[in-house]
Amino acid sequence: MKLVIEDGNTKYTTFWECMGDAWEDTWDDISGFFGGLFKGLAGLVGGILVLAKDGIVIAASSQIPDPIEPDFLKKEANTTINKYANAAASALDDPLGVLESIGQSFSDTYEKRALPTWQVLQRHH
Repeated sequence: MKLVIEDGNTKYTTFWECMGDAWEDTWDDISGFFGGLFKGLAGLVGGILVLAKDGIVIAASSQIPDPIEPDFLKKEANTTINKYANAAASALDDPLGVLESIGQSFSDTYEKRALPTWQVLQRHH
């Protein structure tokens, strides 16, 4: 049984309850870390696959002569080239905007996934 004393500290009635809470907190932290690591690696692999696919489309389109190149491949290659050209132009025009977007992404992730301060304090006392 866990008792909460007036000053906000927690006092356990047995040593094993304290150890159980410590292991539970440790397990939550470890599983959260590896879950996030797995999601990050999955996103990285997904991004690499998109880049590889785009590279294959552009390379195939550049090797096939225009008179015999299928319209769908020509359209896909042009769309892909335009997408990367627009992204590069935006980054060159406003490099601080790119950093701002990255910072906003971190901020949004923190707001979505992080525990509010009161929960963190409550968890560790």
